[in-house]
Amino acid sequence: MKNNKKNFTLLEVIISLAILTMGLMVALDTAANSSKRSLKAYKVWNQQHVLAQAAEFYLLAGPRAELPESVFPYDNYSVNCEVIEAEGLPDDGMAEVGSWRLMCFNIQLSDSEGKVVETLKIDKIMHQDDL
Repeated sequence: MKNNKKNFTLLEVIISLAILTMGLMVALDTAANSSKRSLKAYKVWNQQHVLAQAAEFYLLAGPRAELPESVFPYDNYSVNCEVIEAEGLPDDGMAEVGSWRLMCFNIQLSDSEGKVVETLKIDKIMHQDDL
């Protein structure tokens, strides 16, 4: 009887293991990079969410209002709001209409070290008494 059994050589086994190892390395590298990008995206989203929450408060309460901890319970962030002249308007666009004026809320989010991490500018028509 003739033996039709096919055996693999040592070289074929080594090459197949090398190809398998490279494939696994690429898959693990992709997973690690994906995890890093996901964490970075979450951090950016969180900062924007915190900044949007502070902006909503200042738009409703005014730029001089003190931000209460019940509205802004984030120990690792602080917010600064200042009102500045609106930018990029033509010269005749800066004229006041009655006692109303176009101003810009410049809201800055800082981390626990005092470094500004996000900035948000919102144009708003304001009464002269609110400035």
